[in-house]
Amino acid sequence: MAAFIVVAAESPPRSREKKVATAVRLKTELGRPDNSQGVQQLSELLDGVLGVDRPAGDSEALDWCRCLLAGGENFEDFCKTVRSYDNATLCGLVWTANFVAYRCRTCGISPCMSLCAECFNLGDHAGHDFNMFRSQAGGACDCGDSNVMRESGFCKRHRIKSNSSVPSVPKELLMMSELVLPRFIFSLIQYLREGYNEPATDLPSEKDFQKTLQMLEPHISFLEDLTKMGGAMRSVLTQALTNQQLYKDLCSGLGENVQVQKSHEKYILALKGSGLALPEDKLTCGLLEQVAGSSTLTAEGVPETPGQPESSDEEDQDSGQAVGKRKRVKLSSGSKDQSIMDVLKHKCFLEELLFWTIKYEFPQKMVTFLLNMLPDSDYKIAFTKTFVQHYAFIMKTLKKSHESDTMSNRIVHISVQLFSNEELARQVTEECQLLDVMVTVLLYMMESCLIKSELQDEENSLHVVVNCGEALLKNNTYWPLVSDFINILSHQSVAKKFLEDHGLLVTWMNFVSFFQGMNLNKRELNEHVEFESQTYYAAFAAELEACAQPMWGLLSHCKVRETQDYTKNVVRYCLEALQDWFDAINFVDE
Repeated sequence: MAAFIVVAAESPPRSREKKVATAVRLKTELGRPDNSQGVQQLSELLDGVLGVDRPAGDSEALDWCRCLLAGGENFEDFCKTVRSYDNATLCGLVWTANFVAYRCRTCGISPCMSLCAECFNLGDHAGHDFNMFRSQAGGACDCGDSNVMRESGFCKRHRIKSNSSVPSVPKELLMMSELVLPRFIFSLIQYLREGYNEPATDLPSEKDFQKTLQMLEPHISFLEDLTKMGGAMRSVLTQALTNQQLYKDLCSGLGENVQVQKSHEKYILALKGSGLALPEDKLTCGLLEQVAGSSTLTAEGVPETPGQPESSDEEDQDSGQAVGKRKRVKLSSGSKDQSIMDVLKHKCFLEELLFWTIKYEFPQKMVTFLLNMLPDSDYKIAFTKTFVQHYAFIMKTLKKSHESDTMSNRIVHISVQLFSNEELARQVTEECQLLDVMVTVLLYMMESCLIKSELQDEENSLHVVVNCGEALLKNNTYWPLVSDFINILSHQSVAKKFLEDHGLLVTWMNFVSFFQGMNLNKRELNEHVEFESQTYYAAFAAELEACAQPMWGLLSHCKVRETQDYTKNVVRYCLEALQDWFDAINFVDE
């Protein structure tokens, strides 16, 4: 916060006095029973202060926002006052890679539970099974979250507060924040729209990304600092981010404001550049309903007619050495659920903000802001649903990214905070079909790198396997998705839903069959092999992470008599899948 105070102090004294006087006058006007005049005046002021024609990250705009939020008072004093009404019972401290944190298996309900050093030291973990670790992908402190850890492990600061211990927030304290912050967030989204240019080729316009993000860093840092004011301010931010009417009024592009119209056009271009289009551009798409005030999208291209798999020549990517042509197989779209893979509906700022976070490949500042909001329970539910809604798009973007390692870590940094909570995972499984989404996206990712199996009768074989020479497997690009899948299957209530769903089990068996007979080794009898294949590691990692670990996760819930029906069910589907595999490779038992 100090950095912003320095910037504000550099403003000319008269300019500063003018801002303070304006903020005081507007707050007085807005506090009247009939405040329509004050609302109009504030709107006109913000049109000028937060207009997209001003430079991104303009210190003058940020200074105006601080002054308006505080109602003309000193901003530091305003921050202290807001913090005094913090009713949050969760720590939620966010850290990035290489941060040293703690994990207590005695107190943990989720295997991914973690604590910051301060909360660990203030809690009672004497004699517990705990360890200190260096975070690989980043994380957040779970102290105070009874869905992730037992209350006996909470530190002194985050034991449940009684409602009487924190006074209710005076209406006038955050009145200006409720009116200014939606406009500030909309301004940020406009800058993200304006700053994004779809790459002309498959290579990302990394310089353009970084230039835009660097200019917007003060904006995002300001939002991040607001989250540190505690539960009262986070509640205001949540309302601004999730209010559908506000989004419709400001973002529809239907008004007379030329800037907003141009901004909306840039948004539509970004969607089309992502392989998405508005429903009116997709006459063949009959499954989407028009929703007033929302941007409804569907993928370009119609599903292929189911039939024989198509083949295309593809260079073997193993170790950069061309060892001959491999036939990449393109399956028909029968296994692809269009409603999961190709449909997005943006109805609030939070949803579009996540869309741009994905398009800009998860900038760290934006990830930190989104995670800092998680102690607000309403936000956490809304954000988890939004994350699931964009899950397929996230994985499509990851697959194309040339910085997949960094992007993977940041995806998991977010997802582990959402899916480690069993109650929340169960809720989005029921309401957002989380299991269907994950299994469908897993299948989609692997279908992009299939080749014909060389087992038995290669010419007539109908079996396909993953090509371990593809970047997707060689670089372990799929690991965030598999990590999330393993995480949600650690919850008994979610695992049981998976084991009860016959459609999911069939899809899962189809997925596992892609690894059956992969990376076939053949003895070369005629020519010297100059370069040994390095695909064995990719095959081993895929077998362990994509197939075995989810199976072990499911097995951990099937060890008592009451779950024997689940076990029998899975074994039956395994036998059916195995018979299908024998038939596909033309295996004959002689």
